[in-house]
Amino acid sequence: MPTLGTINYPRLTNEDEFESLVRDVMAREWGDPNTEKFGRKGQKQHGVDVYGQPVDGNGVYRAAQCKLRTTGKQLSEAEIEHEVCEAHGFPYDLDVLYLVTDAPRDIKTQILVDGISEREIANGRFRVVVWFWDSICERLAAYPKLLVRYYPDLFRQVTTYTGIEHLLDTPIQIILVHSGHKAYADTLTTELRMRGVRVTNRKPNTIDDVGVDGVVLSLVGADNQSLMARVAAYERMLAPEATCPAFIVLPDSLRSSFFEALRSLGIDGHRYHLYSSTRSGLANELFEAFFAFGYQRRGQTSTVNLSVRTRDNRPSEVLLDLDWRYYLGIDRHPSSVEWHKWFTPALNVVRRTLLEQSERLRIQFDCHLPIPVAFALGHCFNIRVADVGVWSRRRDEVSGLNRQFWFSQNQAADIHFEPEWVIRPKISGTVAVVELTTYVSIATAVEEYLNSQGIQPVAHVQLPLQVNGQTVYPVSEALALAYADQVGRLIRRLNESGVTDVYVFGRIPSALAVLIGQQLQACNRIHLHWYQNPGYRYAFSLPGSYQIK
Repeated sequence: MPTLGTINYPRLTNEDEFESLVRDVMAREWGDPNTEKFGRKGQKQHGVDVYGQPVDGNGVYRAAQCKLRTTGKQLSEAEIEHEVCEAHGFPYDLDVLYLVTDAPRDIKTQILVDGISEREIANGRFRVVVWFWDSICERLAAYPKLLVRYYPDLFRQVTTYTGIEHLLDTPIQIILVHSGHKAYADTLTTELRMRGVRVTNRKPNTIDDVGVDGVVLSLVGADNQSLMARVAAYERMLAPEATCPAFIVLPDSLRSSFFEALRSLGIDGHRYHLYSSTRSGLANELFEAFFAFGYQRRGQTSTVNLSVRTRDNRPSEVLLDLDWRYYLGIDRHPSSVEWHKWFTPALNVVRRTLLEQSERLRIQFDCHLPIPVAFALGHCFNIRVADVGVWSRRRDEVSGLNRQFWFSQNQAADIHFEPEWVIRPKISGTVAVVELTTYVSIATAVEEYLNSQGIQPVAHVQLPLQVNGQTVYPVSEALALAYADQVGRLIRRLNESGVTDVYVFGRIPSALAVLIGQQLQACNRIHLHWYQNPGYRYAFSLPGSYQIK
């Protein structure tokens, strides 16, 4: 039976509904909640059905022409030329015109539109882009709320259907109540938060399934005298209709007393999962149970949004909120040992759990991370195992930082970034250095680090994110994908020449580092480094850190 993770979304048949869908998608793509339909049938629309002002457009407008076919027939050259010509008369300055059709993706149409777009740009007008139904489906996956709005029947069998739209904004979250041993509860809370579970330690009056994906009672610190009262209080908290996973964590010494308390109180213990507090991998098992319940009641959406954060913000519209503030921050970088002790197990279980859901599951990251962590995140969810999207940040003059979505499976730009060789690989050796930068030079800091560590590479290359000697900003998705692909190929060429260890230093957007990390799965050892002003220090090494167990 198909699930929301595998279904191919049916094409719409109503023109007004199709235009509404395009409007809602574009409002999110452009970051403009005021995006709306332009005019109505019978009025002069100048080849535009939907228009808005992108947040990074400095006042220009962006427009879409909707072409609902229902038959799968491709747009003809005459139709495309007509709509582009009509848009010349649009009363506002356009930077992009989207031709949106429900026909399947077609290379001939793409090449045709690319040629028309080049002509229009050369004549000082707007870029022309074609979106097929495949493109719409990709965006639907990126914005699960739109699935609820336009395909409600897909959610009819979900018992929480009436609250599904709210649930899509609510990360997996649980309640953890402890019985006096706060240090143990704090450690378990931290480990669950690192895996993306939001944990509330406040003791509620009643626990039901509204907004709760699980509950844990830690009896660590309790004694035989207080055990019965604590179990009774816990039973009163857990509503009879609650179906979320319920766990009891207790020392082995209290196990028999716990069962005796259940019998004395007449409590049916079958809905409780009992775990020893010394059990290895407890956080992983709890996470898997909570995710299974929460993902199911959210309708098993085809896209999982993850926030990976190292600062105190509360992201919305995410399923997993990986809170890494306890061990990682602007001025707090874990050692290599700490990285592999705390972060690697968390990434392992999150990856395994997500990839078990569906072969077509898309994983989207909203991350604000130090560069080594971003590399590791991409390496963990590499291009061989996952379809990944990354929410990046780009700066404009008006509104500061704005969201920009890059999807790793989309088309990379046909462009070459010229490497700058500090040392060309003329002699055999095992060590190479790679510097990745946008517009900030890191050469001095890297050189000081290499000298301090006595590292003498046989190859040293800098790969600036520049086109024809000019810094590219903001970075488009196509350019980001092309740059990431070239970094991967550059490192693999170094490996082929005999290099076994590549020291990587970067000053690039963290979202771009995720895309690069996806390309490093077939490379030899990659040594990553933290930047701590004014220099670098060793972070940890890839690969070999993320083997699914």
